[in-house]
Amino acid sequence: MAEYYTFRVRIANRNRVVAEKLDLKGGVEEEVGKFRYDMYGTDIEALSEKGRQGELSAAEVKKLGELLFQVLFDDVVRTRFKDLYEKAVHTEKKVLRLELEIDERELAAVAAWPWEFLRLPSHLNEGTMWLGTTPNIVFSRYRVGRKPDSIILAEGEKLRIALVVAAPSDLGSVEYEKVKFVLDKLMEAEGGTIEFLPVVLSATPKKIDDILRQEPHIFHFIGHGQAKDEGKIALVDDLFGGAMWYGAERFSELFNRHRPGVVMLQACEGGQLDASKAFVGVASRIVQQQIPVVVAMQYEVSNSTAARFAVNFYEHLAQGQPVDKAAQEGRRAIALGPKGYDSIDFGTPVLFMRVDNGQLFRFEQDNKEQWDNGQSGGNGEPMVVSDVEELVPIRFAERFQLKGGIPGGIMRLLRGVLMKYPAFESNHSLRQVFDDSRIKMWQASLPEGRNVGERVDGVISFLHNRENSVGANGLMLFLDILVERVPVGDGLYQEFEGLAAALAAEVGEKNVGGQRGGDGGGINKTALVEELARNFSDEDFRDLCFDLGIEYADIPGAGRRAKMRGLVMQMGYDKKLELLVRKCREMKPRGGWDDFG
Repeated sequence: MAEYYTFRVRIANRNRVVAEKLDLKGGVEEEVGKFRYDMYGTDIEALSEKGRQGELSAAEVKKLGELLFQVLFDDVVRTRFKDLYEKAVHTEKKVLRLELEIDERELAAVAAWPWEFLRLPSHLNEGTMWLGTTPNIVFSRYRVGRKPDSIILAEGEKLRIALVVAAPSDLGSVEYEKVKFVLDKLMEAEGGTIEFLPVVLSATPKKIDDILRQEPHIFHFIGHGQAKDEGKIALVDDLFGGAMWYGAERFSELFNRHRPGVVMLQACEGGQLDASKAFVGVASRIVQQQIPVVVAMQYEVSNSTAARFAVNFYEHLAQGQPVDKAAQEGRRAIALGPKGYDSIDFGTPVLFMRVDNGQLFRFEQDNKEQWDNGQSGGNGEPMVVSDVEELVPIRFAERFQLKGGIPGGIMRLLRGVLMKYPAFESNHSLRQVFDDSRIKMWQASLPEGRNVGERVDGVISFLHNRENSVGANGLMLFLDILVERVPVGDGLYQEFEGLAAALAAEVGEKNVGGQRGGDGGGINKTALVEELARNFSDEDFRDLCFDLGIEYADIPGAGRRAKMRGLVMQMGYDKKLELLVRKCREMKPRGGWDDFG
């Protein structure tokens, strides 16, 4: 499977972007650039509207793509992107992920721009490249929030696809036959891995509920839409056959019956001009329903074009490819078709993704191999499990008592973890967390925020100096409640573990010296850190971490001694101090390890 570097661009506001370079080991470099909305925004808005009207010429499609690039990439960010592209693609023969993060609630107009048309400007004289279709780049719209685990297909289990068609009698017919034809051909070719559920025609809410009971992995909807409010979709009234308009929130609620891995929304050919815009709005809402991947057509396309995308997209998924790579190949298939880059078709499919590494579907054999080589962590990397007695729950309130301010390094790590937690996506969902009796006394006073960042900062500021009746810190209690809702082994759970280790290293535990039991028989952690410092050079210590299956960069602290202290605290919390001492004795047999058992 291909390895990926990642270049993530977050549009912070109408003046600033934040770019992150992520290497293969998870290392991050950050760069701040200018979002040049004032220079290019008006022209992009005008061309985007012409696209919605189906009036863009080939020259205007090219111009739109270049303007989108220029508004997003100033000279500094473009240089960083180009350097990473050269390193990833040409030097190391890897693939580069380009992820765009926009808060649709704060920057709705910018989020609605057709970013899939991004094109390297001609005046740079660096060749022709459409970023949404080029094979060595994978473009997607990144969504903050808890990342779901991969869907494991059992041995012999096929990828189930549901095709759902809604054609109310008062809105005209919906042509779906071409899509069904190519999907049938795909099943013939990939019959061992794909299964099509019975096509749902005249889709009423009840019929949709029934097909979701069959737990499709992919839900492909074709129908009419209206760009009112966040967008509306027409289902069929089961009594009279006419249109029953479902708003974005109401349509999203249908997926409480079952959450498919992928939802694809396709406006019917010949429908209202704003139908595709409506589907993109609904898609954005569906992502909030914890659907891992949502694909929508941002402009009206022919059924032939939609079918060309779908067959390539599903084929790559059935082969185990990451979903963002599958979408990139689907857009490229359109570009290689009759219309090429002369029309808007190739950039029409929009991918909203909240899956780490894009790896949504895994087959049981792949999963077995992964476990044979070490238990899989939430980031798709093997997690060493030898010599681990058991996974123990994280207990922030029992271990930590904040006094005064929060250290800067801890604050950055804390914000990063909370920004990914789904409860912060709305004031309502955040307030629901405070229904827990341990922190309910603070619910009425909880500050509200306009976006995820404001809510995260508000909660931290509000809770970090508060205590309950028995002296437990309010912020630590809040973290306990959050982590209890995350499955052990989930990627977000591991980030909470990292936060706990960082707190132990920087702040210290209430009962350092260890009365937790099972962490190494009361080993003196301070003395162990000193012994490590006497016996291990920086290079030797890195080798020790490697042997333990721990990433040196992931250990909290700056400098050799701080890293050693962080490792000891982390191993103590994980009940693996005896393993640490054993490894130290193997590597440095002349050290004073006998004092530690």
